[in-house]
Amino acid sequence: MILILEPVYTLEKNCDDYNACTQESCDSYSGKCQYDEVDCDDYDACTVDRCNSYSGDCEHNKKDCDDYDACTEDSCNSYSG
Repeated sequence: MILILEPVYTLEKNCDDYNACTQESCDSYSGKCQYDEVDCDDYDACTVDRCNSYSGDCEHNKKDCDDYDACTEDSCNSYSG
């Protein structure tokens, strides 16, 4: 008797959520997809940090600190906001 073994192919589960701001992976125990968000925090309290879901680039937009009082000098402290 001749035993012919067929090759075994393993396909990795596609967990791509098509969001450039997540790192996708598959939990080998549960088989469920996991999505970890990209950390865009620049540790500057004077910026609004976000990830652009199309490009994956982090964006750090300055907060508007204007109190609309012409008699004050508006500013932002990077540590406290």
